[in-house]
Amino acid sequence: MANMSKEVTSKQSSGVLEKIADKRAVPGVVSLTGAMSLLYMNTEAEGICHQVREEQGKAGHEGLGNGFLADNGMMSNEVIPQEIYDLCHALQQKSLSDNRTRGGEEIQLRRVIGDADYPVLLRGFLIPGHEEHEPRFLILMEKLGRRPQAPSN
Repeated sequence: MANMSKEVTSKQSSGVLEKIADKRAVPGVVSLTGAMSLLYMNTEAEGICHQVREEQGKAGHEGLGNGFLADNGMMSNEVIPQEIYDLCHALQQKSLSDNRTRGGEEIQLRRVIGDADYPVLLRGFLIPGHEEHEPRFLILMEKLGRRPQAPSN
């Protein structure tokens, strides 16, 4: 009888966890080469980047591109906010001054960009290059703010 009770509780908590997971937004994903060329950007990242750039434009930041599709069908680097490039440069600097990359440990940094109305958490990872391959950057983007709470029963 006790095992059946544990099984029911496990199924109930699994259902609650699935509901919470369903409410989570898909993160924006951007991948750049070591030379800061765009390798990949998912739709969520594209939307977040456009929103951040739009907010920057409202705040009077100059020199913002509109973004366009490159010959290979990928978004051009013009759509990527400068803060992402700054994060990549900081990751490079940290890798040069940190022995962890030689030991295979990951290097990551976090930054919050945007403004109070549209804050975005950036989590940047440096993927070390091997032999003739240059390092790459992986940036995860998550909109911050209040989310609806899961109903408690």
